Amino acid sequence: RELGRLTQAVVLSQFSQEPNYAQAFKFLEDRSLDGSDSLYGCIWDMAVLEFAMSLHTKRGEVARRREALHCIWQLELNTNNDEEIIKEAANVRKAMFLRSLAMQFF
Repeated sequence: RELGRLTQAVVLSQFSQEPNYAQAFKFLEDRSLDGSDSLYGCIWDMAVLEFAMSLHTKRGEVARRREALHCIWQLELNTNNDEEIIKEAANVRKAMFLRSLAMQFF
């Protein structure tokens, strides 16, 4: 958070067994343009995506709302899927996020 990478903090919050939604939602509300809208594709938690879409709708942020909605529409994130499919979708997104972090440092 201190580095101003609030979207990255939101993605990292999903790695916990029991995500701190209050903190993740606060990060989404507080963040300014941190340049990390592209990380929405790394979010697999439907509660976070739905909150982001609602927040962007209220603020009139059309492009950000569209990005969140695009992620919500991903079939593999459907909450009615088998647990195995949802876990695989989360693993794919975790790997994508960790690669993006590694590219920033190396």
